[in-house]
Amino acid sequence: MKNRNKIIAGLVALMVGSGLAIAGSGSCDQQGTSHWGSGHGGHGHGPMLERMLHKLDHRLDLSAQQRASLESILEQNRELLSENRQQRREIRRDSMRLDPSSAAYDAQTDEIANRVGEMAREQALLMASVYKQVSEVLTEAQREEMRALMERRMEKMEKRMQHGQQSS
Repeated sequence: MKNRNKIIAGLVALMVGSGLAIAGSGSCDQQGTSHWGSGHGGHGHGPMLERMLHKLDHRLDLSAQQRASLESILEQNRELLSENRQQRREIRRDSMRLDPSSAAYDAQTDEIANRVGEMAREQALLMASVYKQVSEVLTEAQREEMRALMERRMEKMEKRMQHGQQSS
């Protein structure tokens, strides 16, 4: 029973890690292109932080100085996000190559689960750091509006998750 629980925990961790990878990757392969200069002309394109910047600019009526500061924050974190994305891809590849009939399968899933956990931790810390940096650039009224935007986004995500659970 203990091994079964380890396998289940490993698979859950893999699914969560894959979910993080999907959520964080978006169209991130366009690394180095700005949202405004990417030629896509719409919402939802470009790396996650660039989409966030575009939404904040649109919703919070950023000044030119604030926009420049946020673009600088984006550039400072671009390389770390790219490294995290590559590591997530490697983890997914490694997990797909596992042989469930192998005697080493439990140990391998445990190692991958640990890697997924560490990646989730690194991603959470990075996004918290970016959030803090962004927050420091905004006025109090803009921070309040950003919090309200984030609340609405969380509510939408919860509704989608509930709807998905009901469909199962």
